[in-house]
Amino acid sequence: FNIGATYCQEITGVMKHLIATRKLQKAKFALIYQDDDFGADVKCGYDAAFSPGHGWSCLQMRTWDASGTVTAGWRRWRNSGQTGSPSAVWNGSTWGTFFISYSALYFRELNDDLTFTNGLDATTHTTLSMGHYDTRQSATTRAIWDGTGYAVAWQIGRTAADGTPYVYFARWGRDLSVLQARVEVDDTRSSSEIDLVFDGSQYHLAYVDRNGSRYDVVLRTVSSTGTLGARTVVHSSMDFSTRSPSLAFDGANLLLAWEGASSGSAHLEVRDPSDHAILESYDVAGSQPRVDVNATTGEGVLLHTRGGATYVVPFTVN
Repeated sequence: FNIGATYCQEITGVMKHLIATRKLQKAKFALIYQDDDFGADVKCGYDAAFSPGHGWSCLQMRTWDASGTVTAGWRRWRNSGQTGSPSAVWNGSTWGTFFISYSALYFRELNDDLTFTNGLDATTHTTLSMGHYDTRQSATTRAIWDGTGYAVAWQIGRTAADGTPYVYFARWGRDLSVLQARVEVDDTRSSSEIDLVFDGSQYHLAYVDRNGSRYDVVLRTVSSTGTLGARTVVHSSMDFSTRSPSLAFDGANLLLAWEGASSGSAHLEVRDPSDHAILESYDVAGSQPRVDVNATTGEGVLLHTRGGATYVVPFTVN
């Protein structure tokens, strides 16, 4: 078993070292690899080692049905340089995927069977937003389908002169026409996970903002015309383990989960979507919480980790 780096990354490092130390930059290589997931990882490693610049970075996606049966096997696509923080959303007929590579936000559409909708190769993507600054691991994306278009929140450095991570928001149609131009939501001053929901009239973002030596869990609204609402700080702590904000909408209220003020201490709150006022609060002994709810049935679930295991806590919205 390979714990930590992927086989692709390990092979890339080995081959780059071999090429550099043996002066094989102009040598020719042949590769024989098996036709399975491991073979694909081996080929990915060689592709990255022999590509110009910083090599290639691979993203991959797989789908399952409600019983846990795989419905579409791994689909890989890649981009030059370091690529990450992907987000995938179903729009009713295809998957829209969003990811960041270096200084831009990219889009790729996949069919239900995870074939590429546009038929282009695995390295050809649509650029949605440029002019950012490469913060690499600090970059985050979160996309939803609001019924008429894609709403996307992402975090990346503002400019080359100001590499501080900022949270942005924008909307695109199914045809990638701009429905709402990019809005600068907040200067978070450190890397942060982001979540995003739509309540039928406005969008709600949750993220962590580093305010000096403090870490704030923040809620903020964005209207359909891009107008920002006031910042609501739902929690403030000097504990750097404050993280993992997660949002859901039950048809009437917001559900917000987050971790802090000490590692392994998760919280679930019910908040008013009009002003983010707190209505109910629950403490959970766990980390990295995720909350979701079916607004039609009122059935919800809170996922969290504890002691190396993942726990599923079902609940019903009254």
